Amino acid sequence: MRVPPAAPASPPPPPRPLRVLVITLEFAASTFSGNGVYARSQARALARAGHRVLVVSGRPDDLDDAAAESAASDPTADDDDASRPIVRTVPVPAATWGRLDASCGHAAFASAAAASREITRAIASHAPEVVLGVDWSSYPAWAALRDALPSSISQQPVPPFVYSNFRVFSRTDDARGTHRALEAAAVAGAAAVVALCEDDADFVAARLAPRGAAVAPFVVLPPLREDVRAMATEMASEEEEETHGDEALPRRRYVTCVVRLSPEKEPERFVDLVRELRARGTFDDDGRNGDDACVTTASSLTPVLCASTSGAYADDIRARFVEASGGKGKVVADFVDARGLRDVFSRTTLNVHPCARDAYGMTVVEAAAFGAPSIVQGGGGVGCTGLVGFEDAFVRADWTAAAAAEGGGGGVAGVADVARRALADADALRAIAARARTAALAWDEAANASAVADVLRQVVDAHGANETVRRWTLPSEEEQRALAPIWANPALSILVNDHWVTIRRADESTDTPTDIGTDTVLPLGTYVVLTAYNPMGKRTDDAVNAERHARLRARLASSSSPAPAPRAVFQSRSVDPTGGADAWHEPGVAVLLPTDPSEAAAVRLRAMRLARGCGQAGAYEVVVGGDEKNVDVAAAVVACFPGLETLTCENVRMRVSDVMKATIEEITP
Repeated sequence: MRVPPAAPASPPPPPRPLRVLVITLEFAASTFSGNGVYARSQARALARAGHRVLVVSGRPDDLDDAAAESAASDPTADDDDASRPIVRTVPVPAATWGRLDASCGHAAFASAAAASREITRAIASHAPEVVLGVDWSSYPAWAALRDALPSSISQQPVPPFVYSNFRVFSRTDDARGTHRALEAAAVAGAAAVVALCEDDADFVAARLAPRGAAVAPFVVLPPLREDVRAMATEMASEEEEETHGDEALPRRRYVTCVVRLSPEKEPERFVDLVRELRARGTFDDDGRNGDDACVTTASSLTPVLCASTSGAYADDIRARFVEASGGKGKVVADFVDARGLRDVFSRTTLNVHPCARDAYGMTVVEAAAFGAPSIVQGGGGVGCTGLVGFEDAFVRADWTAAAAAEGGGGGVAGVADVARRALADADALRAIAARARTAALAWDEAANASAVADVLRQVVDAHGANETVRRWTLPSEEEQRALAPIWANPALSILVNDHWVTIRRADESTDTPTDIGTDTVLPLGTYVVLTAYNPMGKRTDDAVNAERHARLRARLASSSSPAPAPRAVFQSRSVDPTGGADAWHEPGVAVLLPTDPSEAAAVRLRAMRLARGCGQAGAYEVVVGGDEKNVDVAAAVVACFPGLETLTCENVRMRVSDVMKATIEEITP
């Protein structure tokens, strides 16, 4: 009998839309920073994705309601109001406008919003399921609004607040810690935190979490602006047509720097680089000075500094740039819109991002969209390098290396070496540019909104179940003291070549190094072992742990990260050394670090970030020395969050054996 084919599985239903309240000091009225641009982009994209979005924002008090809401309108939206956010604004003193730090009008914003019956009624009518607040200034506004809402909503469950940290002001705080107090309050009051990059997430986890709590922020990278993306896509299409026609493409001959001229962006490094490149003849008419690594362009390169920043510091940087370039540099001091970015980056052969740390570095992505690759600090300190597909799409440099490193090749001189090598290999540079363009154009507003909505849904679902998201209560000091001996007495097994190698604490009667035989080869080196899928040591569902285990192994082994790849990623298990697998066991991952110290540090950081995301209290670092026959093993417990130092230990002597091999194999799925 013929069996009919199985019916194709129905696609899963689309996630239900959310009702979102967005609170942001700056949105569209007299926008003055990237906060307003990004907040507007995000609200617009969430609304286009089908979510109902209400925005409460500030506006300078010299701008009336009608003008503010006209500025916030989206001319590309459908006529249906559901496809655009609803915007309500409140006045903020114009004297405080243009600032996002503690001197901004956050107090006036909070009080004006809470005092506005129009605002509170609009929120009550909207009935938000979740509140998305932009930067710390949104939290006082939400706290005031929450207390002022009419009884029709105040009697309902209060929606959770998600703190979207666009900029971490605590990094450059004053002596009183003003911003730290403000940002810590926002973290404490939030059901979840979203950061722009992994580096910011690390800072929040290490410095801003409430006492007795561990917080692991989500990371959602900003998207390429739609106007820039449209212009870049149009340019790419034109280039494709010109490539197959008779018209030659214009030569790219700019070496550019497009950053805000403020100290944290470190633009003086670009000035120093231009001076160094000029001394080497890079900007001469034929691009030659006899150096083997010289640039071989047919016409001279032109350094370009592009920033409309005002003030004494910015003016000084521009003047120093002109001097460093010998008068050959080009300064663009006017505001650059999407078309202006195209004009600059379509002529750029190499863009320079001069700061060692940056929350994101949007101009690197904008340059990439227009086919211009960038020199960027390696190691993941610049947020945009975490964009999927960007790991081989920029030229790595180290601005922080000592000048004497590698025979004088560090610092600006070393970056100049990197720049000249890149410029000398046109084919390789074009390949980098092509990869960068693909990655930049792929992460658009819709993709960003989908990632943000995923976070919001997790928060809404957890809130309904009276649970938290990526936030855990730390074990008390008493609990830590009880757990510490258990942590210091591990039984870790690593699967190598289909064979379980067990590492256990050595007792006084055990000699080390240990002979582990020829059939069991444990590679020498340093391992980071991630074991606690049970957040903060609280046992959870085994099926959930197994799924987390598979996902974490895949993420560690993937290349979609700017950090170097580990030497190897092994399956591992952590087992109760006394009671065995029946008493306690956890799936795990053993990451073998690269031998290069700087690469090892980057992989270790990557592993610890993933551990924090799982709520892991601590990770093991295991050093395997000696040789393949006779090994000397030591372990340490490293806390993943502040406040867990009682769990840590160092230099625990270990031994290697097959004692628990059968037990481990029995619990392997």
